[in-house]
Amino acid sequence: MCFLFGEIFLLFLCSCSWNLFYSH
Repeated sequence: MCFLFGEIFLLFLCSCSWNLFYSH
């Protein structure tokens, strides 16, 4: 369960980073 949560959190962080990168 903890591993799954970590994976989802990482994916969320990645998508946020990509959104910031593309907004520039």
